[in-house]
Amino acid sequence: MTAAAPIEDFLEAITAQLDKTQDSLRLKAVNRPLTFALKDFHIDLSVFVEMDRDGLVRLRPSGPNESGASLMKVGFTTITRPMIEENTIAMELAQSPSLEEAGLAPEESKQLERLGVRNMAQLERLSSRTDENSVSRFSGVDVGRLRQALQVGRPRIDYVQIGSRNRQTPINRHRDSETPTVSMRPGQSRLRLRGSRLSDRGQSPIVRLDGTDLPISAFSQSHIDIDVSNVTDGLLEIELPDGVVEAFALDTEQAPQSESDWSEPSNEEGIDA
Repeated sequence: MTAAAPIEDFLEAITAQLDKTQDSLRLKAVNRPLTFALKDFHIDLSVFVEMDRDGLVRLRPSGPNESGASLMKVGFTTITRPMIEENTIAMELAQSPSLEEAGLAPEESKQLERLGVRNMAQLERLSSRTDENSVSRFSGVDVGRLRQALQVGRPRIDYVQIGSRNRQTPINRHRDSETPTVSMRPGQSRLRLRGSRLSDRGQSPIVRLDGTDLPISAFSQSHIDIDVSNVTDGLLEIELPDGVVEAFALDTEQAPQSESDWSEPSNEEGIDA
């Protein structure tokens, strides 16, 4: 008996081959300004539709002389880049931590997926437009679990990386009354802050030293590079996408931390001092 396959695997396999055909046409057009292409593409499938214990719908092709199969008609059409960008989530949202990374169980994640929520950015957007109680009622996920996941998945800074060292030191938040201190050598020009969800839809974070904006060399969901070549000691403040401000005491007078104080090397390149 032929094994069943998820619907998305089947459709992705077909579209991948159609994309390859389209790429070949681009090469062919170098020597032939007029050629032929598919106008419409339709498939009629004789399949058995199955659903596994996880709620995943699968298609199994019918075998020879096997009765009872359903006739499934699939039609493909073209879609342009603007249409894709208009009808799909932004890349920034797609890079958001998953529901499981925020501590939700697989079954809880599946319940939220039925509401179109697949990551923390989507959960936050839904919760901001309704409330946790409404999301809990329609998804069946306990409201306490939702609030806990939202707290875990909020934007945050976890590590500081200084100069050309390809190592990073964790932020100590065990003492809430103390502002973490970032110590740098005089003359070091860049400071990298690492964490999660540090930008929102490509918008640059806001960084200030004693109320004055600091230039940002580069930023992404996972890091912020700050130009500190012309700064002195002061209160470094980073306004995160959710409006929360992380504060650090910048100290350029103390000696840098010892090598043993740094965590394991990261996978990304370090910052040139």
